[in-house]
Formats: sequence, structure tokens, C-alpha cells
Amino acid sequence: MIARAVINILENAIFVPCKHPYKIINMDVKQAEEGINISIQDNGIGIKESELDRVWEIGYSTNDTSGLGLPFAKSIFEDNGGRIEIHSQVDIGTTVAIFLPSFKFYERSAYKPMNI
Repeated sequence: MIARAVINILENAIFVPCKHPYKIINMDVKQAEEGINISIQDNGIGIKESELDRVWEIGYSTNDTSGLGLPFAKSIFEDNGGRIEIHSQVDIGTTVAIFLPSFKFYERSAYKPMNI
């Protein structure tokens, strides 16, 4: 489920309209003791600040899609002790930051992941 959630984020980056001559998608994965940080960045059309909170609503879309991908991804990451954030600027692009805790997190806490 986590892999599918990351794929949803990547698909958003790939298929978002772009005003630049070349589409650029950058994915960065960094491992730390606390967990894994994933950053996916594109140079698409961006999301208006007034719409950023709405992207988590089921059925809401800025690009005529189903509006299910981001709410699904958020629920999967949060169900597994992680988090997701979106930062965007119109005509510049969007960055999605994902954090997933390490297995040590599960060993040290009473938290029980739902989807691992």
C-alpha cells in the first residue's frame, strides 16, 4: 500500500501540466535513524495557496482527475505513523515531502502499523 501511495504521488508529478519547455521531476530519498524522507518535486503549473488544503479532500482535483490519489496516500502514510506535506508555487512547481518512520520506531512504541 505504501508503494502504491508513492506511485500516486509520482503519477501526479508526471501528468501535471507544465508551462516549461521540459518537464522535470526530481525524487530524493534519504534514510535517517528515525526513518525515511522522500521528496518528489516537479516543475508543473503548481497549486494555488488557496487550494492547498483542499487537495486532501476526497474527490477534489486541480487537474480533472478522480481526486482519490492524494487522500489515499495521506491515509496510508498516516496509518503507518508517517506524514505528508505539499509545498507549491503557481507556475514554478510542487514539492511533496513524505516521512515514514523506521522499524525501530515500531519496536520502541506501542504503535501498531495498519498497512505494513
